[in-house]
Amino acid sequence: MTVELENGTTQTLELSKKSASDILSELMSLAGGPAWTKWVEECQEAGREPIQPDTADEKAITWSSRSSSESTSVPPYDVFSKQHEADSARRAEEAKRQKEEATRNAALNAAPTPAASAPPPA
Repeated sequence: MTVELENGTTQTLELSKKSASDILSELMSLAGGPAWTKWVEECQEAGREPIQPDTADEKAITWSSRSSSESTSVPPYDVFSKQHEADSARRAEEAKRQKEEATRNAALNAAPTPAASAPPPA
């Protein structure tokens, strides 16, 4: 991955055979600036890593910690299809109404005013 910094210089990071944590750590060390440097120092003083290493069961922990009330479900295709058709029809009707309104407004704006259609004074 090539990273271009604000000063115009570029740096290349080798991504192969590295964990996401290692890549992120390298990227932040390269481009994180003073805030990242401060964070790293605070973590070192506290005895912890600035970026937690990847864990083999990270996905299991993430998903098992979610409650069932937080999960979102996808509706069956027939329900989705009907909703999509209804939404499409509603949008088409709204577009038609807006077009008619624009046409009506254009006609009103183009109609001559009585003063403009009166013959010039003699």
